[in-house]
Amino acid sequence: MIRRMGMGLLLLLLPVMALAGTTGKISGIVKDKDTGQPLPAASIALVGTSIGAIGNQNGQYTIINVPPGIYTVRCSYLGYQAQDVINVRITPDYTTSINFELSATTLTAQPVEVLAERPFVQKDVTQSVKFMTTEEILNRPIRGYQEAVATQAGVVSVGQTNYIRGGEPMRSPIW
Repeated sequence: MIRRMGMGLLLLLLPVMALAGTTGKISGIVKDKDTGQPLPAASIALVGTSIGAIGNQNGQYTIINVPPGIYTVRCSYLGYQAQDVINVRITPDYTTSINFELSATTLTAQPVEVLAERPFVQKDVTQSVKFMTTEEILNRPIRGYQEAVATQAGVVSVGQTNYIRGGEPMRSPIW
């Protein structure tokens, strides 16, 4: 009889034990050490894991579903010195509060050298020249040589007539 009651009590408590929390939570706020202003979008992570969070616009963050254990929590923000809090103990069903105050730091970067070449300019040619290959013409959505000419710089197309550099159609060297 006692054995049956013990078994019944165990069966009644089993769902309650299953609902008990198995993870903890970390929350806090990230601020500038000098001004006390919140740092929005700061990155908070548990070192050595893929668990972390990003702070909101008020600098507040919450990391949920953290397995029990001892962790190092790192907070970083661009332009500020990263800060670590070591030996943070996470227990199930408990929220651990960690606030960060980060100090501004100077960012240094390596010099960047940009190299470019200038396009070749023919000094003896006084007008613009554009040679189009057959392949270029075939790859364009055009239906004739007049439409091919109309795609060039300095050419204005009005209806079926092309005006080259503002000249009259009769003076255009295209037949």
